[in-house]
Amino acid sequence: MEFGFRKSFSLGRGVRLNICKRGLSVSGGTSGLRAGGSPSDSGARFGITETGRYDELRLSFRRARASRQQQAEIRRQIRGKQAGKERNRLEVKEFENQMELMKTVHLECTEPIDWQAEAAKLPPFEPGLPGPNERGAAIDLDNYKPSSWDRLFKKEEKKRKGLEQKVVEARQRDQQDLQEWQVRTELAKRVLEGDLQAYAEVLRMEAPFDDIVDLGSNLVLMMDTDRVEVVFQAKSGEVIPDTEKRLTVKGNVSTKQMTLTMRNHIYQEYVCSCVLRISRELFALLPVDEVLIHVEGELLDQGREQEPPETILSVRITRSELAQTHIESLDGSDCITSFPHQMKFLETRGFQSVGRLGFNE
Repeated sequence: MEFGFRKSFSLGRGVRLNICKRGLSVSGGTSGLRAGGSPSDSGARFGITETGRYDELRLSFRRARASRQQQAEIRRQIRGKQAGKERNRLEVKEFENQMELMKTVHLECTEPIDWQAEAAKLPPFEPGLPGPNERGAAIDLDNYKPSSWDRLFKKEEKKRKGLEQKVVEARQRDQQDLQEWQVRTELAKRVLEGDLQAYAEVLRMEAPFDDIVDLGSNLVLMMDTDRVEVVFQAKSGEVIPDTEKRLTVKGNVSTKQMTLTMRNHIYQEYVCSCVLRISRELFALLPVDEVLIHVEGELLDQGREQEPPETILSVRITRSELAQTHIESLDGSDCITSFPHQMKFLETRGFQSVGRLGFNE
């Protein structure tokens, strides 16, 4: 089942982001400046349309979360095993790990960024003077003394040219470090000033929602200076399996149809866990105080696709409320109930359609 982005949302002068497997797209913002790129990019690209100048710097890299790394390792082990009990054990372990992964998306999060500290960082060296890499390479060049072996086999000139080349390369690394510092501090200042395009650039660089998108869901973010509204499109069909796997006493894989009650429970935990993760990531990366998240999903008990998808959860979370919540000790669904929310869930019928909260409710 495919959900499309059918609606546009606005928070006044806000920026709107679409995040899905195809990448991240941005709309809104000031004229002359756009942030964008493909999902394969590992650095940030900043474009200034009036001048046509682009600077591409690698400021951060996408990181595989610990849980995702574990899943990838299990799959790697399965590929290396022939049919047998060990392969069966790994196949069941992969299933169990995937079920656990869906319930604990919220337990991992990007390290919070202190934008005040980033904006106040001193340059790696004084602009206009040689940097540390260049100075070190220059010392190696100055200290080079050809050995009798070098003279005998006429290697002196080659080695000296090699050291000179290392000075050039070291100078380039220093300039790259300085340029990255300049872009990072300028970005930090723009973030602190409430520049919404800077917010979009941060989310693109850090890619905090990769785990959620890779599990088969999409997000639409509408950002304002101190708050973010999110439409999270949670696709149960791509996430919740129809069957469950168990290991028999004899070491075989037993597969049976998953009950609707069990699928409902897993889907609820997945949805609530993702909502918490989304809010944690936004508070870690942006100086916003409030997040409003609406989940569009499927009513599993109806056995059919909804068009358009229904709102099954709406929750409003503030930074201070989240900071006081013991996320690590609670299931996602229990944690959600501690915030203002709209959610109707029945064990045998799953999510039911609900209305959406607003920022001022």
